[in-house]
Amino acid sequence: MALIVAFTSVGGTYTASLNGQTYTASGGFTVNLPIGTQQISGSFTGTGFGVGFTTIGGGGVQSGSLRSISGPSPQVSSCQILYFNLDTPNVQRTFQLQFQVTSNVGSACQGF
Repeated sequence: MALIVAFTSVGGTYTASLNGQTYTASGGFTVNLPIGTQQISGSFTGTGFGVGFTTIGGGGVQSGSLRSISGPSPQVSSCQILYFNLDTPNVQRTFQLQFQVTSNVGSACQGF
């Protein structure tokens, strides 16, 4: 299933792994993922780090399926997750999140 994942680092750097691919640059990336449960894991420095999803038209990340497995101060909404590290921005923090990929375009994330 093709979809767009966007990574945003606030005041620092990050490394994120998704489906065997590693990402280190901010921005949106087109990825192809199988239907089912997927995970992103990695680390970041800075005051915050965000991950968001949108569809390319034929399904994608199921809205409301995002959940933080580990990481500092997560704020989770239906199609994005933000991790905050305001007090110690120079300390590297690890994170892991999980989400569902669906073929149902009606229940997929439609925007950031």
